[in-house]
Amino acid sequence: MSARRRLILCALPLGLSLACVTPSGSEENPGNREERGTWRFTAVLEQNTCGTVAVESPEEISYEATLAQTDVRAEWQLDGADVVYGSVRSDGQWWFDRSSEVFGYDGAPVGCTYLQTERMGLDAVPEDATQDAGTTEIEGTSRTTLSTATGYDCTAALSSVGGVFLELPCVIDYRLHAVRAD
Repeated sequence: MSARRRLILCALPLGLSLACVTPSGSEENPGNREERGTWRFTAVLEQNTCGTVAVESPEEISYEATLAQTDVRAEWQLDGADVVYGSVRSDGQWWFDRSSEVFGYDGAPVGCTYLQTERMGLDAVPEDATQDAGTTEIEGTSRTTLSTATGYDCTAALSSVGGVFLELPCVIDYRLHAVRAD
């Protein structure tokens, strides 16, 4: 896979870019683990300030993910991929955060390395107005931010000087919606 293609894949919503970085978190002491089932997600693009030449970002992406949780830890897993660990906040929201350095793609300026930061938040939508009701839908957001990694110069990657990025840092935002798949 070319480095440019890897950058493109890594900038997709968190659930699709699991191959890009090592999962954070730990399997140690999972506590009372509860399976939350398999969910069919649809991610709809809200914005891509990087530009489509720099990062191809489809208008809509669909995929399935399995969710589980303990009291304070959330788990997200695509079929065949490693588990990504996040946190469960006191208000019930699930958050997944991670960062990694992404080395330049084909044709990138020499000495340019990007920092890719991803943040995904999920909210369960109860079946009715009570919190004790079963969850039938999940809503959320996924934001990928690409910026110049500390100590690197990516000025030549900007479109204003012949590169492919409209701006750095830049963001790719998706709105997420999921329904039960199982």
